[in-house]
Amino acid sequence: MDPETAVSSSGVFSLERYAMLTGRTFKDSLIRAARGAVRHVIRITPPFNADGGPDSPTSEAKARGARAIERDLETIFAPVRLKRKRKERISGAEMVGIHLRHLKIKRPGRPMRRYGGPYFVDRRKFSALANKLRSHVGRLAAGWLPAVATTGASATPGWISRHPGRGYAQLDLDGASLSFQAANQPRHMPAELAAEMDRRVGYAVRYQFNGMQRELNHLLLRDATKAGLSVA
Repeated sequence: MDPETAVSSSGVFSLERYAMLTGRTFKDSLIRAARGAVRHVIRITPPFNADGGPDSPTSEAKARGARAIERDLETIFAPVRLKRKRKERISGAEMVGIHLRHLKIKRPGRPMRRYGGPYFVDRRKFSALANKLRSHVGRLAAGWLPAVATTGASATPGWISRHPGRGYAQLDLDGASLSFQAANQPRHMPAELAAEMDRRVGYAVRYQFNGMQRELNHLLLRDATKAGLSVA
């Protein structure tokens, strides 16, 4: 079974307090929280940074992802002009397999380490694989696109939205128990990356609730000032 990264946000008590103090309905508050959490989780999914700091423009994250791919490939392979007598001839399919094996044990955010080799490969095959992998940048974040569509989150960069989103989202606004659930389900995700994504999902939810708490603090401070209360 492929690893699955999911977020299920209830935050019932926090949202109830938020709804009461802002004058919003609980339903509107839940949608607001879900929409914000989705925006955050996209912006901390690789190649974006985990700290949630905005890249300006967002194309910088795309470029960073492409550079990481190039560094990884240059670590694993040594592109050369191969002659027929050279024994180290490796097919394109074998290159893909070698890259996948290295990717499975790579730690997120750490440089790629080469195991075995060096792998001498034809320059043209090296360039073809690099171009193919660069076109995949944004595919992981695209797993949140169903959540974007469900919550009406703000527009997603084109280099993410061009990919089909392998994931699901459900926003239940009927009945006594309102809820929002979303999952990112890529076809293949190394265990190390899956663990890192689980952590980042938690960050996204926390970033959103922290932002809503700051909004509440601002409202309370404003009301206290209007009431003539002394605010430290």
